[in-house]
Amino acid sequence: MTEATHEIVVVGGNLAGVQISHYLLRKTIPALQATDKHQTTAYHLTLISPNTHLFYKIAAPRALINPTLIPTEKIFKPLTPAFQQYGESFEYLQGEAVDLDITHREVVARMYTARGGERRVKYDSLVIATGASTTSPLWSFHGGHGESVNAFRTLYRQLPEAESIVIAGGGPVGVETAGEIASAYPDAKVTLVGGEAGYLLPREKVAMGLKAEDMLEDLGVDVKLGVKLSDANASSITRPIPLSDGTFLSPSVFINATGPRIYNTSWLPPAWLDDSGQVLVRDAYFRVQTTSTSISAKNVYVIGDAAAGYKRTAMELDAMVPTVASSIAIDIMVERKLASQMRGSSLNGLMGLVKPFKKPYVGEQIDFKPARDTMMVSIGPKGGVGVRLGWGVPSWMVKKEKAERFCLELVDPLVDGTKFD
Repeated sequence: MTEATHEIVVVGGNLAGVQISHYLLRKTIPALQATDKHQTTAYHLTLISPNTHLFYKIAAPRALINPTLIPTEKIFKPLTPAFQQYGESFEYLQGEAVDLDITHREVVARMYTARGGERRVKYDSLVIATGASTTSPLWSFHGGHGESVNAFRTLYRQLPEAESIVIAGGGPVGVETAGEIASAYPDAKVTLVGGEAGYLLPREKVAMGLKAEDMLEDLGVDVKLGVKLSDANASSITRPIPLSDGTFLSPSVFINATGPRIYNTSWLPPAWLDDSGQVLVRDAYFRVQTTSTSISAKNVYVIGDAAAGYKRTAMELDAMVPTVASSIAIDIMVERKLASQMRGSSLNGLMGLVKPFKKPYVGEQIDFKPARDTMMVSIGPKGGVGVRLGWGVPSWMVKKEKAERFCLELVDPLVDGTKFD
């Protein structure tokens, strides 16, 4: 007979929050239940997020070109149908986390429903997946998904008529966006303001950035290096656009692709955050670190862009999901004293509880092992630059693996959770 319910709360409903929720519901929770032969504990997961749709922002650089290449309905997918399969084990709350009550272990959410108001949601395990916000809604939610869809539609009207287009940002998003626009609108004057690093893709090896610069210039893009926006918050309507070298630009269209403006962590205790607002981690398994002995971070985890010290890539996120889930499982098992059933006392001994299950085992602490030195950056639909395990890859390989379809075949399995079957 079930005596208690363990409440798992995931805050943030985009790529990180959706994936960790599916993984927990499909793999971790069933395995935990299998270790509890007397069924003393039930499990319930609540997902809190202001958005009703997942935003597959990986494909945004091509989706912004026109409504036919990648229609917005291909990258904005409703969440409710995707989670109906879990029945009463799951609840979605449309709202925004605004505070955290550490004493009572409750998330305070401002509801985005017709009735509004606030709701307090009890947690035993808390996953922070709120990510970051960019200046432009082309790359992140600004509330729900409606503002992002409108930003795409605005570009559909503007780009075909634009004489000059400026993209700011020398990272993958800026490079991909410049390549897509220059390929689709070769008569427009396209300028990429690439930042102060002196080369594009500054998180990668210099050679990769130089190759990207050459490919963009072959498409007619004017690449400005050693200069950045004076105001990182410059929006699509900012004119003139001030640059760090004292010059100004006044293009027909301006796209700010400079990356995160703010991390969505203001609802968390400052003792859990670094100076940038990212969440501190105390180990390699994404358990949250606190800098205050009076503000506990017990059974609190972080995943995705909000985690301090990581590159914020899709490949890293893929590796984070099983690692975070394994941390939650182990902490639950230890807390429920399931470890006492083991012959040994170490965490590795928990493996004995779940021998019948396929990997990843619920009692195994899974290491975070993202693909090392691996990145693909498309530059138009015909190719791009990339590196795999530290080795450069040819443009045709980038075309096959990313540039042709922007990995759209991955969207539906991610949204409905079958990615983890």
